[in-house]
Amino acid sequence: MGSVHVCQLVPAVLLSRPVDPRVESACLPDIRTACIASPMNDAVLRDNITKPSLQTAFNRKHKLTKAIEFKRVFKKPFVSSDQCFKILARLNQEENSRLGMAVSRQVDKHAVGRNRIKRVIRESFRHRYNTQRVCLDIVVLPRRETATICNRRLFRSLQGHWSRLDNLLKDKN
Repeated sequence: MGSVHVCQLVPAVLLSRPVDPRVESACLPDIRTACIASPMNDAVLRDNITKPSLQTAFNRKHKLTKAIEFKRVFKKPFVSSDQCFKILARLNQEENSRLGMAVSRQVDKHAVGRNRIKRVIRESFRHRYNTQRVCLDIVVLPRRETATICNRRLFRSLQGHWSRLDNLLKDKN
């Protein structure tokens, strides 16, 4: 008889520790439900995790990699800014949108914090621009306050920027 593994519930007391505001939106286990794992469920989960669809992949063709590409965006950009980010964008002639980030030590002196900000930016960009028909080169410049803001607010801020950029492009065309 095959064994079925049941995930144990995590007591709420363990999860009520103080959380650093920068990682406020960290994914914590859902204590209300238990997950039942079976070989079939494990295979489905493994396939979904290790094989992203082509539309949602973020690879080298989605990145600004050369200084000349960044300079081109800085020359005549569409600009969107708020307390978290300054976004510069320009139409490109490529087959997809590309992202460049300039997250300096002035934003957060710890590499962990800078990498967190970059992950949020990449994820937001991936969700929005891998399915768009308009192709842009985008440079994201985070502000110092970004280091102390939770991921959820950063993601919402970026979604607002993407909408503003789309509206600016519609007005120009």
